[in-house]
Amino acid sequence: MSSIFKVSPPQEGIKRRLLLALSLGAFLLISSIALILTDPMWAIAKYKFRLANGSILHELLSSEMEGGRFAVYLFNITNPDRFLSGEDPYLKLDEVGPFTYLEYRTHSELQFDREAGVMRYTPRMRSVFVPEESIGNPEDIFLTMPNIPMLSATTMIRSSPVFIRNIYNIVARQYGSQPIVKLAASKYLWGYKDPVLTFANSLVPGLVYFNTTGIMDRLYDKNVHYRMELGTNDDDKFKIKRIHKYTRLHPESEVFDESILTFNDTYEGMAYPPMIGKNTPINIFRLGICKSFEMEYHGNKTSEYGPNAFVYKFNEKMFENNLCDVKGACPKGVMDLSACFYGLPMGLSKGHLLDADPKLFDRIKGLKPDPEKHSSHLVIEPKIGLTLETSWSLQANIFVGDITYNAEAKMFSNMILPIAHFKIKQPHLPSIAITALRMMYITVPKALFITEILLMLSCLLLLVYSAWLLHWKRVHKKQPLSEKELQISSRMANEPLMSYLTIN
Repeated sequence: MSSIFKVSPPQEGIKRRLLLALSLGAFLLISSIALILTDPMWAIAKYKFRLANGSILHELLSSEMEGGRFAVYLFNITNPDRFLSGEDPYLKLDEVGPFTYLEYRTHSELQFDREAGVMRYTPRMRSVFVPEESIGNPEDIFLTMPNIPMLSATTMIRSSPVFIRNIYNIVARQYGSQPIVKLAASKYLWGYKDPVLTFANSLVPGLVYFNTTGIMDRLYDKNVHYRMELGTNDDDKFKIKRIHKYTRLHPESEVFDESILTFNDTYEGMAYPPMIGKNTPINIFRLGICKSFEMEYHGNKTSEYGPNAFVYKFNEKMFENNLCDVKGACPKGVMDLSACFYGLPMGLSKGHLLDADPKLFDRIKGLKPDPEKHSSHLVIEPKIGLTLETSWSLQANIFVGDITYNAEAKMFSNMILPIAHFKIKQPHLPSIAITALRMMYITVPKALFITEILLMLSCLLLLVYSAWLLHWKRVHKKQPLSEKELQISSRMANEPLMSYLTIN
């Protein structure tokens, strides 16, 4: 190394090497700054996660995917006789479950309309029972529960003329329909017939279009089909533009009634536009429920994949004063779903009526609302817009109106009656999405950081070398070289830049 300072190249060689060192140093400096100021992995991820043919999302949407895990808990009545007789002024409930089902979803007839900036598909869903995550086979577990068809029909007919109510009461007694039934959990979940509902539908034509009632059966209504249209551009990616809903007019009919649903800032919950902000309005729409769930930002969370994700929770206004009885009383904490189920008096609340009006507990015992167990949240990766985590606790209830006209069911008058508690969890992300997130947030940033350090160090070495060349040029500008130095410097002028380091 010391010989570098004894023997140096001629002036022309110095100029060439100085120019080359400065150019290479400037290139490395610009490259390192560009890597610091830009995010090349984000550009790649944005391209890969676009909604278009050949993308990662196209691959995911084209195959059947897990949609969610439904852990269903049913509320068993432990004092049916004492309550109906009036001995107990309250209904005692015992939560039984879970009965867990895994939902699978297919996006049939998937189309990307590049010109319109939308994608279209027909959602098809099926559910599979998960025995290892359940307390037992729902066909073997019998429960004592509210008779949904009977209580619903009795509530729906309460405002009919007196003679219709009297006819209904006579027929209900003739059929022996009771407000409380003992059934296998499977029938309560997936539907059972009650002659009272069939008769009520004939007494008041068009009351309902279905002849069986089940909690899960209503969520996977086979008589309703949808054609979805979602945005594909960055500003409206995955945003629902419109839904064509086709409803079979009668279980035996092939005639469908078509309606078009439109939304604002509403998504299905799979993913969202890239680079969402904390104030980006987000509403979630669930097929089978005609209401959307308004979400609001509640802070950040570091996920196992690396990103600093956004946490959303239900907007409390969703459950305020939405369900009203004929007297005009609107209990806080219950969302009215009757329009979603063709008049069936169904209401949706948080699990165990969390944050609901305390008066709703006056006639019900056994509910134990706990914010740790019955709160809901949604976690979104804001850069790409992927849903990282979903955990919802919701409860289906029957809103029973003033049915004192029916002797068998009068004890249920003006009650919010819990029937099922749902804990909905999002399955693990597909491996292809996990790999992309880890690459974008963990692997590539580390590699880029190391690359930036190496580039900066190389740039620094070249600058030091350039400074030495300038110094030598100034010192030896007028000093003649010996014949031996001329020979060595001439040879070095024709060798690679770093050949100086090999001269002894």
